[in-house]
Amino acid sequence: MKVAKINDLNLLRLVKEYLKAPRKLQNEADNRRLLMFYYTLFNEAPRQDLFKVFSAMKKHNPDLYDELEQLVDYTIRQVDHLPRSLDIEDHIPLELHASYSTNQVLAALGVHDLYTRQQFREGVKYIEDLNLDIFFITLKKTSKSFSESTRYEDYAINDRLFHWQSQSRTTVTSPTGQRYINMMENGSRVLLFVREDKTDSYGAAETFRCLGLADYVSHEGTAPISIVYRLREPMPLHVLRASNQVVNIV
Repeated sequence: MKVAKINDLNLLRLVKEYLKAPRKLQNEADNRRLLMFYYTLFNEAPRQDLFKVFSAMKKHNPDLYDELEQLVDYTIRQVDHLPRSLDIEDHIPLELHASYSTNQVLAALGVHDLYTRQQFREGVKYIEDLNLDIFFITLKKTSKSFSESTRYEDYAINDRLFHWQSQSRTTVTSPTGQRYINMMENGSRVLLFVREDKTDSYGAAETFRCLGLADYVSHEGTAPISIVYRLREPMPLHVLRASNQVVNIV
C-alpha cells in the first residue's frame, strides 16, 4: 500500500493525530500535509474540504479507517531518518531525505490543490511563483520504460555533486536553458528527487528520495545540456552507491 512507503515523520505524525479526530486545520503546512496524504490515497482532486472527506470515510467505512490508522502507526515506527525541513518556504512541508511520490511533492508545493490535480508526465516541473525547478530522476533507465530520447545521463559524481542532463530539446539559449545555467543571476532554485528504479519489486511505482536544493557548478553541450549541481547537503550513502552501480563508478 502507498501509505507504507511514507517516511516523512512530520507528515505521519500529523496524519496520525488527524485520523483520531478530523477537524479544520489552521496551519498551511499542515493543510498541505493532509492534502499530500489525500493524494497518497486518491488520484482525483477531492473538490471539497478534506474534513468532509475523512469524516465521511470514518463514518461510512469504519473498518477501512481503522486499518488506515493502524498502518500509519506501523509506518511511523519504520522511519529511517531524522526529520529535517527544506529551506524553501515555511508552508512547504517537505523533508530532506524523505521519500515521496510525484503527487505528494506536487501537493506539498501547491501544484495540486483541493480542486485541481495537474497532469504531470515528464520528469521536470518549473513552479514560477516559487522560481523553483523540480527534477524527478530515475537512475536505472531501461529501454522498456524509457525511450532513447529520454534516457538522460543522470548520476552522482560523489556525495555532493550530481550530473544531470536536461530534456533533449532544451538548448542553452532557450529561456529554460538560461534559467538552468544562470541560477546565481536570476535567483532560481533547483530541487532534486532521485529513485533507483521506476517500480518496486511488486511492480508498483517507486517513490523518490528528496536530495534537497542544489546549486549550479558547470555545464556543457546543448540540446541536451549536461549540468553538474552541488547539493547543499550530502546525499544518503545508499543513494550514492545505487548511482555508482548504474554508471560503474568505484
